[in-house]
Amino acid sequence: MKNNIIIVTTCILLSLLQGAHAATLVWTNTASGSFQTAANWNPNAVPGGLDTAQFSTGYAGTYTVTLDDHVNVTNVTWPSGVYGMTLDLNGRTLTSASNGIVAVCSSATAGSVIDLTVKSSLPGGTFNLYQLDAFKGTVSSRGSISITGSNTTLNVTNGSVTDNGLLYLGSNTTFTVSEGAHLNVSQTILLGLGALPFGRNQIPTVSPKATMILTDPGTTYSNVVKGLIIGKGGTNMPSMIITNGALCKSVGINVGSGGDTWYSFSPKANGKFVVTGTNSYCEASSLSSAALAGEFGTPGSTAGGYYVVENGGTLKSLGGISLSTGLVHYYPANNLNPGSETNLNAYGEMIVRNPGSSFKVTTDVQLTTVAKGALYVLDGASLISGVNSALYTSIGYIPVHITGTTTNQPAYTNDNAYGLFVVSNANSIATFRSVLFAHTAGHGDVVVADNARLSVTNGTGGSITFKNHSKLTVSDAFVETPTLTTASNSTIRIVLGARDHASAYIKATTAVTLNANSMLEVGVLDSATLTPGDTITLLTYPGTRTGTFKNLPEGSVLFADGRRFKIYYGDGSNDAITLRYVPQGTMIGVL
Repeated sequence: MKNNIIIVTTCILLSLLQGAHAATLVWTNTASGSFQTAANWNPNAVPGGLDTAQFSTGYAGTYTVTLDDHVNVTNVTWPSGVYGMTLDLNGRTLTSASNGIVAVCSSATAGSVIDLTVKSSLPGGTFNLYQLDAFKGTVSSRGSISITGSNTTLNVTNGSVTDNGLLYLGSNTTFTVSEGAHLNVSQTILLGLGALPFGRNQIPTVSPKATMILTDPGTTYSNVVKGLIIGKGGTNMPSMIITNGALCKSVGINVGSGGDTWYSFSPKANGKFVVTGTNSYCEASSLSSAALAGEFGTPGSTAGGYYVVENGGTLKSLGGISLSTGLVHYYPANNLNPGSETNLNAYGEMIVRNPGSSFKVTTDVQLTTVAKGALYVLDGASLISGVNSALYTSIGYIPVHITGTTTNQPAYTNDNAYGLFVVSNANSIATFRSVLFAHTAGHGDVVVADNARLSVTNGTGGSITFKNHSKLTVSDAFVETPTLTTASNSTIRIVLGARDHASAYIKATTAVTLNANSMLEVGVLDSATLTPGDTITLLTYPGTRTGTFKNLPEGSVLFADGRRFKIYYGDGSNDAITLRYVPQGTMIGVL
């Protein structure tokens, strides 16, 4: 009897072990049906455990698969084909194992077009997965993924060391989260990555175009563990758009990243990040763009990153901002400095425009590290910074990088690093604690125009500090700062317009220091109304002033757009720098 029991038990265990083998079960019902119906699969069994649930069909139509129970499988794949499918979670949970993968258009089969919609007819529908690869099989793959409805949540859970290749390779692909759905990610999302051929001095053979859209009130995207990379390889402008009241929260956002950590696997890249529409909001721990990395001398290395905030949208950064990074990691060839030419192929730009649009920052803003960058605040938009935030038009310096005792790259400076900051159009405003035209090297331009306002008054001890070859232009607008300090070969340009002549173009509340080799330029707009003898206040200083502009001593004559003026500096304390309009033929002595 005892032996019989042992034999029966052994048979049962063998039967269970035999049934524990992983299987690939392929969906066959193109007329739609339940995930839990065995007859809908080939072979006829419901996927679970170690299995792969595969949706691949030669049927060029659309169908729906509905969950009638919770499901746990290892892999879920849509490898190839030309079809549309709706996965209705139906209030249930579909979970892919931690060692599994969820892949859409992952096959090398050319010409696949898959449109996948994930929704939930009942509250609580959840799709949990650890690794997401979408449109990674071939450049000719295309289609869309849509996560839709307030009942629907997609969780890409931390646990895989591999980054998620979202819209990785396929051309003209779209990933949309809409109608109150939720996307939660714990690994890096690579949007429009492209192919990365290994080996130096190689250029990718593909240029993916991909778009990720977050839209509608209640829709959320959260990535609070790693970050979001938009465009790492290729030059077809992959984009992420947050619109119509959607919410995005990410650890870090990098747009347009060329190259790889040390070698130039992918020297060309660009990308765009857009926040548009009232109540559309994105918050990130850091923002960067136009980063280059690779071996010095890689031909044609370029990177371009673009941010747009418009139509009442808000973008907020809780940490560092570098709109154009440049070549910050590289493999030194013969220990050569990468030089300025390579870095000037990296360009990053942010445009904040339209009334109600806002860019909010809590730390410093760097227009560029060692390349070229620009930031525009236009048409009634605002840039609001923290009490200690500074604007750097350029940093101009990369420190030495050492691993252990090995110098991976020497430190270098780039005097050609250049940043442009523009605040323009009525009611546009930008605030900082300080404006510094360069940190270590480089230069820049700051332009305030058309009744806009630059207020350098956050916190205490703020200043506008020039470096060589830097320029501040104030065109029919207003700038205020505690202190203003010019440098040799720097320029202040003031363009007279329709502003009340009694109002200064620049107000320095503490001190003004003019370098003897700094320059003043004056222009006159057609909107300016000037009468002989008028006094125009360029700059007020309730505190003190030292120095004068180059070649412009007290009472000297200067010409601006065919008009003649005399300049007066005041007595150096609680006074103003003014111009008196003295047209040609006027008796100067009388005026």
